[in-house]
This record gives sequence, structure tokens and C-alpha cells, in this order.
Amino acid sequence: MIGEASDGVQAVSETVELGPQVVLMDAQLPNNQSIEALKQIKQLNLDTRVLLLSAQEREEYLYETLRAGADGYVLKDIAPDELAQAVRVVAGGEVLVQPQLAGRLLSRFGKQGRGNTPYETLTAREQEVLQLLARGLRNKEIAARLIVSERTVNFHLANIYQKLNVSGRTEALSKALEQGLITA
Repeated sequence: MIGEASDGVQAVSETVELGPQVVLMDAQLPNNQSIEALKQIKQLNLDTRVLLLSAQEREEYLYETLRAGADGYVLKDIAPDELAQAVRVVAGGEVLVQPQLAGRLLSRFGKQGRGNTPYETLTAREQEVLQLLARGLRNKEIAARLIVSERTVNFHLANIYQKLNVSGRTEALSKALEQGLITA
């Protein structure tokens, strides 16, 4: 730990000054500053990743934070060793949502239906990769689950990003949830 902030404004300022690899931010900062601070940190175009800690399991808030650019979302009652692992995962460039939260979120958005979406242009394997991505699995874990190389997973992710017209995991997950492209 290299810094601490008591509100969103200070969190942004400390991020600029200290340049941390990961910001661990309370999702319930005073005066609802968390989302705004998250957006500002992401707009700085630093390599800083943001992992939110929340006491709430509200799907709406989780969805809003992902759309704002959060790289991870975990509950405050997470075990210390799991929190350390979550920080490592997020620092490694992955998006992390605790499984119990991801399941609820995916169920909610999956029920909205697909309609005519870019999802239909994805191959069956790309759809599988997207589902596993949405469940919070890392590339290595997806590769093991699908019995393919990590390089193959990267290839599928590149195709998914292109077909969904997104630039990364967080954006792909947000778009997939927004459009009801994935199911629990």
C-alpha cells in the first residue's frame, strides 16, 4: 500500500501523484463520489487498474461501475487471501467480478433477450470464451477449461473484441451485459 484517500477527489489526486498499479476503492465513498472518481482515474490514461470494494450486492451498481471502467468488483466481506488474489488478478490485466455477483448480474441481463445482436456473429467457441470471460475467468483458466492454449484464447478474444467493436475485456463485458449477449 502506497497511499490512502478519504474521498473521491483525494483518490484521484493520490492516483496522479503516486501512480499505483491498482487502486483499491470503496464503492460507497461519501456523496456518491466513487463512480465519478473511477471515471476520472480512467480518463487519466494511466496504467492504473481500479478494484472496487462494496458492501452492496446491487446489480445496478455493479453494472454502472463496470460501464464506468472498473477492473474489478468484490464484496467487503471477502477473505483477506481472496482480496490479495483479486488485486493480483486485476494488476495482471484481468477483469474480476466475484462469482456470486457475476451470476446474479448475468441472470438479470440474460433474461432481457438477445434480439438481433453482434452475438449472433460470434462462433460457438467465441461464445463459450465470452461466457467464461463474464464469469471472471482469466485467460489461463479459460484455456484450461476449453482444453486449448492460452494463445488460442487470446486469438478468440481478439475476434470477440473486433466483432463487438470494443477494445478490451472490461468494455466487452459491459457491452455483452448491456445488450443481453450472455446468460448465466
